[in-house]
Amino acid sequence: FSFFLSFNSSSGEANTVATIQEVISQPAFQQAPGGKEIAAKKGQSLEDKTVLRTTKPGRMQVSYAGLNRSFRMGGNASLQLNGNTINHKSGQIIAWIAPGGALKAPLKIVTRIATASIRGTTLYIDDRGDDDKIIFLSWEGKVDVNAATGENFSLSSGQILVYDDKVA
Repeated sequence: FSFFLSFNSSSGEANTVATIQEVISQPAFQQAPGGKEIAAKKGQSLEDKTVLRTTKPGRMQVSYAGLNRSFRMGGNASLQLNGNTINHKSGQIIAWIAPGGALKAPLKIVTRIATASIRGTTLYIDDRGDDDKIIFLSWEGKVDVNAATGENFSLSSGQILVYDDKVA
């Protein structure tokens, strides 16, 4: 006599890496890996590799599960969640790690020309497209920015880096 028990443990909750905390204004969208783009709504669970998008005047706020890491995106923004990294394609984003947040690894935001790393800080990025500069603002704390060209920058509270890869 043999007994075999099987169950599917890959429910959407088990793969949740973040949650939409608030949709401040529409249009805002989310697209799970392999899924169709749908309107973003407060409370939606987000899997790794989910693509998020807003079109002016859309804005939304997202929180990583259990890590005290959050970001707000807006304007004509597009990004993809990739583990502890945000692949930022365009638009505006402000990201932060709240006090007491996990500091094991920095939150990384990869743009088309540089990667910014934050640890217990707040960072604002404005990228309006391929023909323009990217603005990095250390809202508070220290932010490291590593350009694709190999240049490295360290910003302190209140410092701004306007990076133009056309000139670099």
